[in-house]
Amino acid sequence: MMATMDLGAQGVTEEITELAEYIKERIWQDPLAADLQWSLFLAALKSYRFDSVLRPFPPMFIGEDDEKDLKALHSVVNDVPALSRLSRECYKQPTKLLELIKWVLDARGFTLSSAGKNKYEEIAS
Repeated sequence: MMATMDLGAQGVTEEITELAEYIKERIWQDPLAADLQWSLFLAALKSYRFDSVLRPFPPMFIGEDDEKDLKALHSVVNDVPALSRLSRECYKQPTKLLELIKWVLDARGFTLSSAGKNKYEEIAS
């Protein structure tokens, strides 16, 4: 409770606090899976075929006229620090950046997770 009060005194909204906590938890649960999921998103975004491989498109970057705002998306993506640093500095990030990271890391029917060597042997056999 005290941390929330301190953050509120620093101008951190409840929305940012919730987004930051979710992102930190996802990264700390499985940093390799979070990094891979973010990397796959970046690869799709930077592909010359982004329009066909980046689906669904992040809804927070679709305007009222259903126009995809690629310039704004690229601008936000360029401001994203390394995920290891992001997990420590979530509260300092803009809401739009946190919304995008949450959207990418959110399951939506597709989840990545690390598995140990014994799991590989189980799958391979």
